[in-house]
Amino acid sequence: MLGKSYLALAVAILPTIGATAINRLRPPVENCYVEGPFSEVVKDLKTDATGALSVGPDGVLRSFAGNLEVIDYRQLDPEQVRWFGKQQLSAWSNDAEIPESVSALVQGTIDGRLVTDERILLHPSEKPQIGKKSSSTQSEKRSADDLFIRQSALCAGTTCGSLNDCIPRGCNACYFPNGPPDGRCLDPNPNLPPR
Repeated sequence: MLGKSYLALAVAILPTIGATAINRLRPPVENCYVEGPFSEVVKDLKTDATGALSVGPDGVLRSFAGNLEVIDYRQLDPEQVRWFGKQQLSAWSNDAEIPESVSALVQGTIDGRLVTDERILLHPSEKPQIGKKSSSTQSEKRSADDLFIRQSALCAGTTCGSLNDCIPRGCNACYFPNGPPDGRCLDPNPNLPPR
């Protein structure tokens, strides 16, 4: 009889000990809330030059690498979400149709601090469309000639900061012959003459 009670106690304790040992191996989800203005929130945010920043409908600001992996995030409070939404709303003000997702951010009822599940923080269902638009990181360095070339069917030789600058132009590579920041797009059709 005594043997059965020890066995029952061992069966009850072992799963708890096992779960504790497993949880020690996995780091806890870090609370990444930064109080204050949005400029403070993004100040130490890790970024990838080929990636993008995105505020999801859950109120979490995520920094995506070019491969769409989340490399950093910040859980935003309702005021930070509202401020970001207002900035986005002003950017969309000239468009006839403002996306519903932008309007939802302005309402300020979203609290990213409530998102604590590591899977949701690091693997959101909505991800940015990296590579669909040209990056603006090099825009101030582009000449009028670069802007003209961008409109043409050929793209070889145009200035780029990453592949994201070349894809909209029909190129498949951003090559740095002398190292960054002097990248040049490569034409996917090698039969065409270089610029």
